[in-house]
Amino acid sequence: MATIHKCPCSACGTNIEFPAEYAGNEVYCPSCNSPTTLATPQSEFSSANLKLPPPSTTKKTQHHRQPQQDSTTTTDWADWQFMEPLRGLASSGILFKNVLPLALAALGFMLGIAMFISWIKWWGELASKSGLLFALGISDQLLIAVCVYMIIHTICHCADDLANLDHSDFIVFRTISILLRTTGEILACVTVFGFVRLGANVFIGCCACFEGNTEFIKSYLTIIFGLSDQLDSFSPFWIVILSFFIALAMFLAGIFSALVWLAFFYLAAEMVVMVVVVVDIAKNTKSLLDMVKDRRKSLY
Repeated sequence: MATIHKCPCSACGTNIEFPAEYAGNEVYCPSCNSPTTLATPQSEFSSANLKLPPPSTTKKTQHHRQPQQDSTTTTDWADWQFMEPLRGLASSGILFKNVLPLALAALGFMLGIAMFISWIKWWGELASKSGLLFALGISDQLLIAVCVYMIIHTICHCADDLANLDHSDFIVFRTISILLRTTGEILACVTVFGFVRLGANVFIGCCACFEGNTEFIKSYLTIIFGLSDQLDSFSPFWIVILSFFIALAMFLAGIFSALVWLAFFYLAAEMVVMVVVVVDIAKNTKSLLDMVKDRRKSLY
């Protein structure tokens, strides 16, 4: 059976009965409703004999006292810290969300202007050519225009994606993911343009073979593939067949290379996003565990 103790209320003196395990707890007196601490005779004796003087706060005040700084010097130095606002913009994500899209849009605009000027110059040079060279020039001009248009469209699309990013803790990772995807798309455009240009030139040379002009396709295949000795033993018919299949192989190689670039950079972008997801899950898990700990403390 539990031992029952009595102690007087510190306010009104009324005796309060309590079990021994409640000694040291603070309760409200049932008579005067004033807070009082439940104490046994032993605890009163020990607390009376072991009272210590209150700690002095003078040393703590002196310990935490900091030397005063000259406000004039601090203000003048802060005026010259022009990098601090830039660091704040970078850490808050405003630099990536606002400045980088504008820079990409300006890059696409300048690339378009440069392409337009160069295109006019190339058309002027093309006017002096004729025959097979004229056909090759037209093919190159059209392919270059399509390629540059695709690159500019990709850059503008990237700028739009960056501008629509939401403010989050991982805006840098999301920016890197978008830039990786854009890089893969640009490399895919350039790769397709290179292989399709080679295939188109071979196909045009193949068509010229029907008119008896096999010298161009022989010289072209010799420069590209080093087939000078092998082509000398071929008849014009087999040169046409070989050129056709080489052109078809160039088209397929361009598509395959573009898919490889896209797969590689899209995979890299998804890995960056996966890092963001893992970090976000870890952060939310830590917050949840902290909430559970706080809830347990409040209950017990």
